[in-house]
Amino acid sequence: MKHAKFPVWAWGWWGLILALSFVLGACSYWRDAYLNNGVGNVTEEGVREKWGKPHIVKTSLLDDQTTWTYRFVLTEEEMDPIGLSSIGKDVSAIGNQAASIIGKGPQGGPAPERVKCFRYNLIFSQEKILKTWDREPC
Repeated sequence: MKHAKFPVWAWGWWGLILALSFVLGACSYWRDAYLNNGVGNVTEEGVREKWGKPHIVKTSLLDDQTTWTYRFVLTEEEMDPIGLSSIGKDVSAIGNQAASIIGKGPQGGPAPERVKCFRYNLIFSQEKILKTWDREPC
């Protein structure tokens, strides 16, 4: 029985797909990855050890589930761990240097770092296992 040969050019495509999936995976928030992998596995105690005490705890009497709410403020650096947004900052810095050489001075100066607030709502079952979660802006 003969096996079909895999064309050499196809290896390049598979490498590109693998590299892109790695880069896109690195862009996601580590908290999201932790929760995605933890649904059905992570306990209340495990989350408390990793994230600390929740800001708000609500217990439903009707369906025996508990909702924990955390709030996190993330900087641009935390939202862009591989630095894709810094590419534009480098171009701006070069423009400011050129402006100062011809006597125009820096154009605008450094922009303050932006921050965003996110609220994580974690729903635990009666057995204290993570059932579902969501993230929303504050």
